[in-house]
Amino acid sequence: MYCGHCGGQLQSGAQFCPKCGSRSQAQTAPTTTTTTQFGQFGGGQPQPQSFSSHSSHAPLENQQNGMALAGLILAFLSPFLGLIFSIIGLSKAKQMGGAGRGMAMAGLIISIFYIVVAVIFYIWYFQWFMDWLESFLDGLETYRKTL
Repeated sequence: MYCGHCGGQLQSGAQFCPKCGSRSQAQTAPTTTTTTQFGQFGGGQPQPQSFSSHSSHAPLENQQNGMALAGLILAFLSPFLGLIFSIIGLSKAKQMGGAGRGMAMAGLIISIFYIVVAVIFYIWYFQWFMDWLESFLDGLETYRKTL
């Protein structure tokens, strides 16, 4: 028996196709001619059907998550934008069956790391500047008293 969706061979009594994962709608004989995105095929071997880019059965390895890639790149250039794009990319990866999830997670982690480091640096810098300003004003006060 063959899968009615992708033409893959099914074991008898199988509920799901091992090739495409769709619910089994078995055909007793393979289709001899199938139209795909590349034209017609013949010769008795079942061929995969064409997939549109919006189809829920599109091959996952051909899908790309541009938001995840943008989030990863922007994580190094602008961590706040990288964080936003990575979150959007992670959400989009869920919709796309996991495509780009690793890039989105990497962008998210790198963005958060750079933001935390920047906050710690600015707190330290502000404290250093306040100490310097206090010592500078004390020096001016001492100088004014000597006049």
